[in-house]
Amino acid sequence: MVSSLIAGPEQDNENGRIRIVWANVASYTPIDPLTLTGEFTLAGAYKFTEMLLGRVEIRQDWADQSVFAKGANGADTNQTSLALQAIYTF
Repeated sequence: MVSSLIAGPEQDNENGRIRIVWANVASYTPIDPLTLTGEFTLAGAYKFTEMLLGRVEIRQDWADQSVFAKGANGADTNQTSLALQAIYTF
């Protein structure tokens, strides 16, 4: 997993405010041969206030083999992921 922290000027209105974004990215090595058969992602964003933005993403992945971890020792052919993000600018 890789984390990044980005700080910089706000991109709109040139108001001198600084935006800070913290992101985590996990990567994996696919099983040989790659067995993913499909995926579906639904994402949305909502601006709660002038300085607070929220984002949500839900994703469903399917495979033709049991490659997704399930519990301590099991595996499954599908996986659902939910990601939430809050971005505060000041």
